[in-house]
Amino acid sequence: MANFSNISLTNVDWDLTSNLSISEPYITSVTITATTFQSSVLTLPIVSSATVANNFTHGHTIVIRDPNGLLTGGNQIDIEVNAADTNVQINGAGTGTAIGAGTTSGILNIEYSGYNFFTVVDPAITPTGGSQGPIGPTGAQGATGNQGPIGPQGAQGPIKAQ
Repeated sequence: MANFSNISLTNVDWDLTSNLSISEPYITSVTITATTFQSSVLTLPIVSSATVANNFTHGHTIVIRDPNGLLTGGNQIDIEVNAADTNVQINGAGTGTAIGAGTTSGILNIEYSGYNFFTVVDPAITPTGGSQGPIGPTGAQGATGNQGPIGPQGAQGPIKAQ
């Protein structure tokens, strides 16, 4: 018999008047319905429950929609992992560390890649590398090489009159 996932597009409206904790693994969309910004915390679903059916699984994404543009201009929501997930990180921040996230496009994608890592990105922003580091010092001069072979003898000069 075929197995079917319980993951489907299920939306939660969030007015930012209180913190939002996603407790179900099938929530894949959050729409911010507020018209004025309030600092709030989004707690992600659990990924390490002993009951596998309770876990948000790798490869799935939660889309945060901000149709009113509240998360622009420096406004950010804090995103944190579920307290039961003791070794989970977001965007490489330390275990259990919340990150601040804003958007320029009105969308944030939160993907669980497995192996205890969530990634939060604005899909309209192309990631850039970090700044170039300083140029290192010039290295020491290398050793002098061996002398080359002796060249062929030159042509004899002209003979002078006696």
